[in-house]
Amino acid sequence: SPNVTASVRTAWLRIGPRLRWARGDFDISGALLAGPAVTWATADARAPYAGRADVTAGAVVSLKAIIEYPRRTPIFALAGASAPALLPGIHVKLDESVSEPLGAFPLEASVGLGARWGGRF
Repeated sequence: SPNVTASVRTAWLRIGPRLRWARGDFDISGALLAGPAVTWATADARAPYAGRADVTAGAVVSLKAIIEYPRRTPIFALAGASAPALLPGIHVKLDESVSEPLGAFPLEASVGLGARWGGRF
């Protein structure tokens, strides 16, 4: 709104088991990840409103799929997709209204290059 600008940020750490399958030149894997999360929100307001900041702890749980190509080389390409759940969901209250949960089930996608070392090619 013209009177209040709100921002919400979240940071998390995820760890968990990863299962891998080899299919020809591809390495396919899936992971179940979980860990702590911290969410903080700030509201910058113009008079007569007052700004505020709030921090809350939570957890994040996600399922991840990764594909790597080629699988037996020191340098490889990878693509991944993840569906995390942030618990509890983020609710923002501005004035008298409360928003719907924000980012409860976002989708993440990634592409990149990787390197292997240690002679496991």
